Amino acid sequence: FEDLGTEGYAPINNRPCSLEEIKLALKKLAKIHAISFQMAQTDNHELATFDKTFINTIDIANFPVLRDGIKLMKEVISDQPDLRKYLPHFERAELFLIPKVLDLLNAPKNGKHSRIQVLNHGDFHVKNLMVKYVDNKLKELILLDYQVSMFGSPAIDLHYAFTMMYSPSMRMENMDELLYYYTKNFQDTLHSVQYKGHIPTITELRAEMRDYRHWGG
Repeated sequence: FEDLGTEGYAPINNRPCSLEEIKLALKKLAKIHAISFQMAQTDNHELATFDKTFINTIDIANFPVLRDGIKLMKEVISDQPDLRKYLPHFERAELFLIPKVLDLLNAPKNGKHSRIQVLNHGDFHVKNLMVKYVDNKLKELILLDYQVSMFGSPAIDLHYAFTMMYSPSMRMENMDELLYYYTKNFQDTLHSVQYKGHIPTITELRAEMRDYRHWGG
């Protein structure tokens, strides 16, 4: 981070992202997704079975965030009398969510691919962005920390952004605009590299978001 700081980049701390920053982040994400989609469609089997990060595991014992996260939350809620009424919701989520997430994480190994396959950043949130402003104008943005990248549905990164990057007002007012913006850049990137196969539509991307909605829960 220090090296990037000397180049004028700074993290986004203690404030929500602006709409302009979100769009630039989505534009860069769309390009990564599009190029990896193209590579996977041209028989790049190494990419399509990418499982080199700690997050790709069929053994929940090796994934403590998922194994213990809901359990610890239940313990916290149980200790708070005014929150105990929410405990049944977490218990139902635990039964449903863990198997769904494990299926998603292990799709490359198990052959359960979604309709659209891309290389996801895997941790696409505001803490992994740095921005560069010149004269109070946004000039550049970079994505950091690819250590949990995984191959799978683009809904992984898109739902993560919805949960961890968008402000409450953006979720209410800008969801369609931002998904369209991402889709347009995804499609434009494939056109720019003269990809000749089927280019996913926004309808297909919406279907991915629906089918993997538990990832953003």
